[in-house]
Amino acid sequence: MNLATAPGSVARDDRAIAAGPILLVTYRQIGDFVRSHSLIRACRADGPERAIDMLTGDPAVELAEFMPEVRRTFGFSARHNRLDLAQRRALARRLRSEGYAAAIVLRRGSKAALIPFLARIPTRVGVGRALRYPLVNRSLPLPKSRDLDEMTAVAQRVFGFRDGSLPPPRLQADAGEVAAVRARSGLRTGDVIVALVPGASSDRRSWPIDSSAALIDRCLRRGWSVWLIGGPQDQPHADRLAERFHGVGNFTRGPLRDAVPRLAAADAVVAKDGGLLHVAAALDRPTIGLFGTTDAWAFAPINPRCRILTAGGSPRAGASARPAGRFVPAPLARIAVDAVFAELSAAIRAAA
Repeated sequence: MNLATAPGSVARDDRAIAAGPILLVTYRQIGDFVRSHSLIRACRADGPERAIDMLTGDPAVELAEFMPEVRRTFGFSARHNRLDLAQRRALARRLRSEGYAAAIVLRRGSKAALIPFLARIPTRVGVGRALRYPLVNRSLPLPKSRDLDEMTAVAQRVFGFRDGSLPPPRLQADAGEVAAVRARSGLRTGDVIVALVPGASSDRRSWPIDSSAALIDRCLRRGWSVWLIGGPQDQPHADRLAERFHGVGNFTRGPLRDAVPRLAAADAVVAKDGGLLHVAAALDRPTIGLFGTTDAWAFAPINPRCRILTAGGSPRAGASARPAGRFVPAPLARIAVDAVFAELSAAIRAAA
């Protein structure tokens, strides 16, 4: 295995990594956390009986229950610019009894590797060129790239994953909970629900509120129900849209995990680049992702039912192939309502 060992560390048998429980130290941001499920699926394919635990922070920790391959999830959220060493030591003592064979540290900072080190996990694999020994005692000296490429390298070089690309993330919502969400909304069999993540005026990745309003109007005229789904940052836009359109559901309050069965209950989802776009795509919902100021090749979902619309570009599938030319940011206002509605209509027809 082409896995560099940090200077002064002791090389261990590679099979020790495959044989014992694994702790995956993953990302805190929702979209990055969901994408890390690709690596979990690859690890499970390599060893179906492998115990996989995760260490992450708020708000992503709420989504771990929808990853059936994950045995246990530990949450830790440090205060900004604070080491919080006492709290890290306390969590490390809890982890010590789990008998982990290895920790895979996807995040590149030294703080991310501190808890596995304090927990005395024998093999601690890190990604990146930065020297973090002894916190990390095995290093994959990869140049900074997409998270997807880095996770593919971990799967191939640490776990012997042989496929050329990772499987897409796949969250699993409880079918009974999804059915209850639809039933509480008074929907009949065959009624269509469109979920829209409205975004915020302070978020440069968001579609303008006037564009969202025009899309809602066209959906309602078609006889479709519209749900607004998001978090605190989406509430101002969602409140204005819900006031304007009678009967539109506003579900931008409440815990993150409650958004999962609502997205799973939708017939199609429209979302800007962000965490809920990845959640919807990983739930295998027909999803339209809107990109302009961020590079879809680097940040879009890879799930097959996700279609990408870019400012000034043609509709295409997710982030599997890099388009020709250099990425040039553009405002999302350039994405026409007609284009979004056409993709949405096609997705709903295909799913019927």
